[in-house]
Amino acid sequence: MDRLDAKAIKTYKEIILILDQCIDDYLFVMDLDKDIYFISPHAMKRFNIPSYEFSNSLPAHKKFVYEDDLEMLLSDMNKFVSGKKNFHNLQYRWIGKDGIPIWINCRSKSIKDHDGNVKYIIGCINEIGKRQVADNDSGLLGEMSFKNFIYPINEDITQGFILRIDIDDFKNINENFGVKYGDVVLKQVGNCIKKLLTKNQQLYRIVADEFIVMDVVGSKEDARALYNAIRRSITCYVESINYDIYLTISAGILDFHDYPNKSYNSIMQWTEFALNQSKTNGKNTYTIFKQEDYQEFLRKNKLTKELHKAVNQQFKGFEVYFQPIIDMKTEKIHSMEALLRFECDEFGKISPLEFIPLLEESDLIIPVGRWVLDQALKAVSMFSNIKVQINMSYVQVLKTPALNDILNIIKNEKYMGDMLQGKTYTVDPISKRRLPNNGEEDKFYVEGHHEPIVSRKVFDKAQELRISRNVKRAKTSTESNRVRIRRQYAFSCMLQCYFCGSNLSKRTWHSSSKYSKVIWQCVKSAKKGKRFCPESKAIPEAVIEKAFVESYKILCENNQDILEDLLDKIEVILKDEKIEKEVKQIEGRIKRTKTKRNKLADGYLDGIIPQERLRNYFLQSLSF
Repeated sequence: MDRLDAKAIKTYKEIILILDQCIDDYLFVMDLDKDIYFISPHAMKRFNIPSYEFSNSLPAHKKFVYEDDLEMLLSDMNKFVSGKKNFHNLQYRWIGKDGIPIWINCRSKSIKDHDGNVKYIIGCINEIGKRQVADNDSGLLGEMSFKNFIYPINEDITQGFILRIDIDDFKNINENFGVKYGDVVLKQVGNCIKKLLTKNQQLYRIVADEFIVMDVVGSKEDARALYNAIRRSITCYVESINYDIYLTISAGILDFHDYPNKSYNSIMQWTEFALNQSKTNGKNTYTIFKQEDYQEFLRKNKLTKELHKAVNQQFKGFEVYFQPIIDMKTEKIHSMEALLRFECDEFGKISPLEFIPLLEESDLIIPVGRWVLDQALKAVSMFSNIKVQINMSYVQVLKTPALNDILNIIKNEKYMGDMLQGKTYTVDPISKRRLPNNGEEDKFYVEGHHEPIVSRKVFDKAQELRISRNVKRAKTSTESNRVRIRRQYAFSCMLQCYFCGSNLSKRTWHSSSKYSKVIWQCVKSAKKGKRFCPESKAIPEAVIEKAFVESYKILCENNQDILEDLLDKIEVILKDEKIEKEVKQIEGRIKRTKTKRNKLADGYLDGIIPQERLRNYFLQSLSF
């Protein structure tokens, strides 16, 4: 093997072509004299190489070898070609088709001429990070087997479907019962799926708790039917183990009738997207892939990145408009509403209906909301006796002390032109550490220190409202809270512990997981400890409800008086004065809205409101 002629090398290339679809690794031969590099053709689908046969190998390698590893590769190859090394064995990175570096191991041997000079290099490249071709735990084929199946036929897939299945909240099973038990569950789920498959379907286990069913002839209707059958089979399995665990599955479906001839990467991306949609929609369901939904998803991701970029660049692209609200009686501006708008280079102007939900999902609404508040406060100084209305997101209210920030602004004397000096004091003159001054040092109040933003009258009115509301809150008795809590649930203060006589309270077990269960538990045992009522057991609410219904059925059997009394009480509740009052209030608001609308139309028809002016009002509203 140390001496090979050109004819032998040609034969070797032919063998590589024959074995191209038979092996996972990549065979190659390099002719140093002619500077020609030849590799297994299926490497073109994985790596960013120009062709399976190319010249000018050094410049070409610079394009697909990861730049940080290029110097290491050239150094080792120089030693190899010069005869300092007899065998090349190096781990480094090639660039994949998607631009992501992929770790490889390259092993090669040199072929020398009669003078002892290296003429050819022959070797093999394999991916270090490849997953197992088969999964030992479940006994199923693995992701690489699925990949190797798809690659040769991806241009001929015109029918069939992909069903990608995931076990919902499988992580909780591993955490609560152990990894070994989780492996058993995976195997059982695999068996539930496998026994339902036809001869045209093949099952693969891919990442963690995910499975893929490949069908070569079926339709999406067949995929739906298969998913429902698998779900029923898993339910039977859960029943057979007496509900020791509870399992549900979500799935994504890709129909090749709608999306034929797709590559392996597209299949994996699209099925993952459909599967994630099922998870988002509440789990224990399936989603059929739609290209328009996927494009919307990609747009949302890009737009979210643009929003992050804008916030990091001092809110570049954000603007606050102040839309006037006009009193139709006086025809004067009553107040201004602060409206947030956004524009970027890639998407242009974006509707608030689109970008505000993205701000809320990413929590970017918090810094953006503070910025809007700051812009509104600056604008207040420009408007005389005009209110500025600001819309706040629920995210700001729940996740930040936004209301406290607003309250502190209302209490701040700076807005009426005064200044209170000495609000803080220095603790350490070296570190300059400062603390709130709660009487430790003197304070100095300066009236008329600067130009006011709001009048003293408005400021005093705000303080009056704030103090009155605080008094009302203080008057709320503890007893009223107790009454409110006592009436919160149907069984509150109506269930007693059989062993100690204490009340039972409502609690939720595993509230953040799919194993969430509502139970009623002895208060003494829950608060003081199990030793104070050792015999008490938590009772599921479903059991209590069932017992109540059964008892009531027995009580009401052949007892017309009880039934009539129940119906009378229901009728009284439905006619409750409070409900009637709320209905009347809603009806009043509807009536007032209709009146305003009619006045606007009548004013225009009577010539009180000119057409041009009315048109300008509407155009101004639309422009914001």
